[in-house]
Amino acid sequence: MTSQPPQLIAGPSTRSPSAEQSARLTVSVTAEDPNLEEKNDFWSYDGGQRAVKDGTSRRENELTSAERETLLRHLEESRERLLRMANNLSREELHYRPAEDRWTVAECLEHIAMVEARVLGLIQKTLEAGPDASKRSALDGKDDDLIAGTVARVARFKAPEYVVPAGRCPDDQLLKEFEGARQQTHAFAASTNADLRSHFYKHPAFGDLDLYQWLLLIAAHCDRHRVQSEEVMASPGFPRARQTNASA
Repeated sequence: MTSQPPQLIAGPSTRSPSAEQSARLTVSVTAEDPNLEEKNDFWSYDGGQRAVKDGTSRRENELTSAERETLLRHLEESRERLLRMANNLSREELHYRPAEDRWTVAECLEHIAMVEARVLGLIQKTLEAGPDASKRSALDGKDDDLIAGTVARVARFKAPEYVVPAGRCPDDQLLKEFEGARQQTHAFAASTNADLRSHFYKHPAFGDLDLYQWLLLIAAHCDRHRVQSEEVMASPGFPRARQTNASA
């Protein structure tokens, strides 16, 4: 496994953050079109024990049932949205490119699956080391903002070569590759008792994030590029047959 970190991207959100939040969340987390981003500072995070809603503290190595439920819901819902968007697309539709510097739907799908597999591997590799109580992450209590900032299509930057889609996957395997990666992620998230909140990995834009947040990023990154694909499909030159079917 390469030592280069997978990067995730931020873009427009399905939520409606305030103007202040929008300004702070104009950060890219994974790569997409070859444009540059402007990176902003995020918040600091106390990596020790965390307070829960009833005011008590809990051991950092325990995911609460609410955290696991939230994570699984994001994974399941992002999967459903992607499949609903991409099912039954023709070759012409998958490979339609609205401009020379834009990705096709097929390229978005290939990228999503590649990044998901890499990030899950990164998480599992990071867990081989012990927890580091001295570290601080970027987002204490800001999981929702992290998701919104990743999905929000505001800033972009050029994709690292190792996650640039290059037509490695046949059209009929694109969703199968995604499904295989997502099944592994879901199984890990559903069963792990790992100390996710006190293991950290540095994100190139956000700084140190805990591994629970990296799992949330997998779902948000999927939504990010699903939104990008929908923008491609909404462009004037996209094959009319698909537009007619989608509106029927």
